[in-house]
Amino acid sequence: MLEEVQSISEIAHEFDNGGFTMVFLLAESHICVHTWPERLAVQLDVFLCSYLRDNTVKCESIFQQIVDHFNPIHVDRTFINRE
Repeated sequence: MLEEVQSISEIAHEFDNGGFTMVFLLAESHICVHTWPERLAVQLDVFLCSYLRDNTVKCESIFQQIVDHFNPIHVDRTFINRE
């Protein structure tokens, strides 16, 4: 499903320690990725909005694809219903 999301713009910033922050501005909101190599941590925010349909399944799929890419040892997940 990640390939189905239309990215309007992307911006990234790399830090000296190898970490980065990247924001994907989407036609339906945003995906943010923040990394902390010194903590072996990644923080994700996947937000898709639409008043015409429920994007919960799409958000969960995109989140899981990103998690699978990073292959973390531990995942803390918080779901926020933003209706």
